[in-house]
Amino acid sequence: MAAATLCAMLGYELFKELTAPWLTKWQSHYVTIVVSAVLAGAATLVVQRRFWALHGRYERISANTPGMVYRFALLRDGTPKFEFVSEGCRELYDMSPEEVLANTIGIVNMIHPDDRPSFDLSVAESAGSLTLWNWEGRFCLPGGGERWIQGVSRPERRSDGATVWDGVLVDISDRKAAQIALQQAHEELERRIAERTQEVVEARDFLAGVIDAVPSMIFIKDGAGRFGMVNNALAQFFGTSPELLIGLRETDLQGNPAEIAEFHQCDRQVIQSRLAMFIAEEQITDADGNLRWFQTEKRPLIDGHGGCRQMLGVSTEITDRKRSEAEILRLNAELHHNLSEMHSAYDATIEAWAHFLDLRDKETEGHSRRVTEMTLRLANEFGLSEEEIVQIRRGALLHDIGKMGVPDAILLKPGALDAGEWEIMRRHPAYAHDLLEPIAFLAPAMDIPYCHHERWDGGGYPRGLAGTEIPLAARIFAVVDVWDALGSDRPYRPAWSPSRVAEHIRAGAGTHFDPRVVDVFLDIIAPEEEITYAMAA
Repeated sequence: MAAATLCAMLGYELFKELTAPWLTKWQSHYVTIVVSAVLAGAATLVVQRRFWALHGRYERISANTPGMVYRFALLRDGTPKFEFVSEGCRELYDMSPEEVLANTIGIVNMIHPDDRPSFDLSVAESAGSLTLWNWEGRFCLPGGGERWIQGVSRPERRSDGATVWDGVLVDISDRKAAQIALQQAHEELERRIAERTQEVVEARDFLAGVIDAVPSMIFIKDGAGRFGMVNNALAQFFGTSPELLIGLRETDLQGNPAEIAEFHQCDRQVIQSRLAMFIAEEQITDADGNLRWFQTEKRPLIDGHGGCRQMLGVSTEITDRKRSEAEILRLNAELHHNLSEMHSAYDATIEAWAHFLDLRDKETEGHSRRVTEMTLRLANEFGLSEEEIVQIRRGALLHDIGKMGVPDAILLKPGALDAGEWEIMRRHPAYAHDLLEPIAFLAPAMDIPYCHHERWDGGGYPRGLAGTEIPLAARIFAVVDVWDALGSDRPYRPAWSPSRVAEHIRAGAGTHFDPRVVDVFLDIIAPEEEITYAMAA
């Protein structure tokens, strides 16, 4: 992009050398603006290409990540909203991404009634303290049946006040089924022990088959950390067989001392408290020295006499999910950077347009800059959000973009316009609408270019809106626009004094202008402008 820009600038300098004798000062200035706009557009195109290439990579990673990649937002007013879901939603909810995005509240209402209180509490606590959100529960599917889903994500607070979670929701129905089957098998085993030895042997064989078929690591340990039972998955993790692990402790396996100390502390806590423990994320070193991520649940095993000397653990590997989450976070940061660059390029183009409009009508040169600055100051007094302020700035810069459709003979006419000419001039808000509507990026900034000539009493144009039908941004700008226009020299009249303009605006409150906007303007903005006027005089 730098090379392309340099070539364009050199070409432009050569063009000036060759054509300078034949160009007037105005024409040369016009060419400068056009070339600047072209360069800004070229920069925008490059940023867009980088953005969409990165977007494609993001989509591919989302599609290949187990479960559903999502962005879930809790808006400032408490409304839940999915802002992005991957194709994995079809496996979780039996619904398409479009259906999920269009019905966030419906998705939340699919949570099983017994699990809804814990979901609401977990989201509120995570949003309030910006701590890790970790929840699992059942969803009632549209076609009948239930599915266990788990989510773990750390929230962030966005500039608009919303709390946002980026993460992956995964189907843990198999793990839950395995836990339930294991618990049922264990209870069945204990019951049969009291009845007959042969049934105990059969039940043990059944239990061994169940736990060895589960890909998660399953184990039973006592208070000293000795393994009383392990499945094949755990033995393979330590590079040995289940038989050789029985009676051993992690310290006998040359493991990581810090990890082993943490394991033993958690095991003893479960046995002593007789309370289950869920560890959302932990790193464990395998037999080859590799660090792998696991999610572990530990439960106390109560014997027939009410005592507890052992605990049951189930560890499910989540290494692939953690890698995907890290990549998603990296891509989110890169996307944010590229979006910022793209927005900067767009804003540079908008400012070039506004400057071009000022230069076209020399009598109003500097008008766009002045009214934009005043409009932003006034808008900030109404407590608007950061995003709304951004759109108001763009709309103010482009407020007269529709005048590009007005012929120079009318726009630059030094005298009063006749009825036919006024009819053409009054079309410029509609021209602005037709110009900006197809540009999705500028659609939110449409209020000022399209509606700033509407009147509070409904006598304005182009649509005859009245009162609060007129967007607030347009009502704010209308006051500022009149202040600057009347306070500036024109070929057909000298500039009015600030006090005279203030009286004119005050008289128009309730007819031309929103009375509330007039009050704020005259109390705060007008006095500041009068001081500036007095210092310049």
